[in-house]
Amino acid sequence: MMYEHTPQIPVVTQENSNILKISNDFFEVRHDKNAGGTPVSILFKNGSGSNFLEKPLSAHAALKKDGQVVFFRQCNGKADAFSFEVRENGVEIHTEGLLTDEKGNTIPVRYQQTFFYQAWGRVNVTLQLRIEEQLNEVYEIGTCGFYVPERVNTLGVRPSCPPPPPDGYLMSAESNLKWFDLTRRRSYTQQECAAYNLIPSYFALFEKGVEGLEFWREDCGKSWDSPFGNHIGGGIFIDDTKRLAPGLKYIRVEPVNSWSYPKSFQPGTETFRYTIGLPFIRKTDDARKAIFHIAITSRSWPDRAAMKKLADAGIKLIRLHDDNTFLQPSWRDCYYPPYDEANMKKMDKVIALAHEFGIKIVPYFSLKEFHPDCPEYPEKSHQWKRWVHSDGRIIAEEGPYGGYMCMKSGWQEFLKSTIKRVLDRHDFDGVYYDHLWFRYCRHPEHADGLWHNDADEILDFLFWTRECVGKDGVIFLHTSACPTIIGENLSDLMFIGEDMPYARPLPDTYPPDMEFVPIIPRNWVPAGAHWNNEFRESMMLSCLKHCPGGPMGLNDFMLETASVFKRYALNDLPFQTRLAFPQTETEKTVYVNVYSDQKRLVFLCVNLAKEAQTIRLNVSDFAAAANDLQVENAKITANAPDHSWVEAELPPENIGIIEFAI
Repeated sequence: MMYEHTPQIPVVTQENSNILKISNDFFEVRHDKNAGGTPVSILFKNGSGSNFLEKPLSAHAALKKDGQVVFFRQCNGKADAFSFEVRENGVEIHTEGLLTDEKGNTIPVRYQQTFFYQAWGRVNVTLQLRIEEQLNEVYEIGTCGFYVPERVNTLGVRPSCPPPPPDGYLMSAESNLKWFDLTRRRSYTQQECAAYNLIPSYFALFEKGVEGLEFWREDCGKSWDSPFGNHIGGGIFIDDTKRLAPGLKYIRVEPVNSWSYPKSFQPGTETFRYTIGLPFIRKTDDARKAIFHIAITSRSWPDRAAMKKLADAGIKLIRLHDDNTFLQPSWRDCYYPPYDEANMKKMDKVIALAHEFGIKIVPYFSLKEFHPDCPEYPEKSHQWKRWVHSDGRIIAEEGPYGGYMCMKSGWQEFLKSTIKRVLDRHDFDGVYYDHLWFRYCRHPEHADGLWHNDADEILDFLFWTRECVGKDGVIFLHTSACPTIIGENLSDLMFIGEDMPYARPLPDTYPPDMEFVPIIPRNWVPAGAHWNNEFRESMMLSCLKHCPGGPMGLNDFMLETASVFKRYALNDLPFQTRLAFPQTETEKTVYVNVYSDQKRLVFLCVNLAKEAQTIRLNVSDFAAAANDLQVENAKITANAPDHSWVEAELPPENIGIIEFAI
C-alpha cells in the first residue's frame, strides 16, 4: 500500500580477522571475536546514528571465588572458534569459547552460540551452555544482558506463563503487554519494572519514535524456566538501571538468579533459543503518514455514492470485518463461501467499486478462531485446539467467533488454505489479521506434549503471508496488547489500542505503541470511544500523532478529518505536535500540529473543550516570512501586520486549520 516490500536478507562482510559485519538497507550489526563473538554494535541507519548497545550482548555466570563474587562473561575473552556461513535464506554466525573474568581467568562453562540473520529482521539465536565440571556457589547464569544507552526510555513486557497446575487454567493465564517507563525521574504515577522470576515470553526495548529491538523467548521454554535442574521460577528479568551510573540502562535476562541461596550444578548442557527482531526503520515522516481506513460488514454494503464519498475524503483502505455471528448475515471464521449467493455477488461488486475509486480492500481473518459451523470443525477442532484446562474444553467455542486453536498444529496449514482460497477466488488486495498474539497451550499432541506457545509459528505464518500476497499486497495487522517489530517490517499498517479502550491518547501521555519505533503507519482502535460516544475526541487526539481511528462504517467526523488531511496534503509535510495554551488555564484542551516545508506553514489545531477557545500562535518560530493567510473552521481575532503572530478562536470540540504561504 505504501512500500514495495523486500525481505532484506542480510549480507556478511569480514572487516578484519576479528570483526564480522552483518547488514542490509536498514541496519548493521558487528560481531567481535575478541568479545566472545557476540554483537558489540547494532546501528540503525535511519535511527539515532549511534550504537544501540553500550556493552556487548553477552552470556555470563557469577560465582564465588576466594570469598568474592566474580563475573565470568562471554565477552571478556577471545572466542576459540569464530566463523560464518552464508545460507540461502540468511547468514549464520558461529562462535565458541569459555566464560572468562576480567583478568582472563576461565571457568569450565563452555558456550557455543549461533546467530542466524534472516529475512524481515528476524535473528534466531541459539546459545548452548555446557558445564564441564561441577560448579559451586553459583549466583547467576545469564543469557543476554542488554546494556543500552540512557536515551532508551520504554520497555514493553509480555510476561511468561508458568506450566499449569494439575487442573490447568480455566481460560487464559498469560497477560497482555505491560509498559514501563525507563526514565530515571520516576514518580508514584510511573511504575518501575517489577522483577519477573520467569524470563518473559516477549519484550520490546526502545527509544520512543527513534529505534529499538524486540526479544521473543523460545516457545517451548523448559530450558528457560528450569535450567540445569533449577526450580521453576528461579531466574530474574528486571530493569536494573538504578544500580548503574548515569549513561546507560541495563535489562537483566538471567534464567538462574539466586543471591540468597547460591546454587551448585553438576556437569550438564542446556540450550537456550530466542529470537531478536531488528526493525526496518524509516524516516519518521514516512513511517507516520496518516492512513485513513474504515470497516464494513455485509449488513451495510457501500454503494457507488458511498464509495465515492470515501474516495473524496481520502480513504485509502477498507477492511471487511464481519465475524460477529450473533449478527446476521456474517462471515463465520474459516467458513466458505461466507455468504449466500446474493451477498457473494454484492461482496465482489464492492471489491470492484473500491478499485474503481482507487481504494484497497482486505478481508478479516483470525489467526486463532475456528467457527463450529465449518464442516471440518467436528473432526479437527479437538486436534488443533488450544488446550489449557485439564478437561480439554475448547475456549470460547460457544461465543460469536468460534473456538480458539493453536498454530503449533495442523490448524496452521488449514488456515493457509482457507486464506489462499479466498484470495484466489476474489480480487482482494491482501489481508487483515486479528488475534496475532501468541498463546499458551498444553495439548499433548502439540510440541511433544510440552507446555508451549505458538510464537514461532506466527512469525512463520507472517513470512508465508508476504509471499502469498506478493511484494505489493496489503498486510494489515491488529497488534493491540503485543507489538511485533518483525511483523511490522513486512506489513503496511498496524491497528493498536484495543487493550486500552478507555485511554485518551493525549499528546503528553501517548501510549507507547503509538510512539513505537518508526516502521509503518498505525491506526487506533476506537473501541471504548464508540461505547462512550467519545469517538470525536479520540479521533482528534489520535490524528495529532497521525494514528487515526478506524471506525465501523461511514463515520462523518472521521471522513471530515480525513478530508482535511487530503485537502492540505498534510502527509507531504514534516510535522511536530505541540501544546498550545488557550486563555483558560484549568485544563490542557488545545493541541497543535505544526507542518512546514520551504513553501507552506500549516497549523492543525484541536480544541477538546466544549466551548470556543482563543489561542495565539507565534509564526516567527517557524518561518522568517509568512503571508497569504488562509483559515478553515477557525476565526482570526487578531493578526500582527507582519504575520509574526496570529490569534484565532477555535470552535468547540473541533479541528481548525490555519495556513500560511512562506
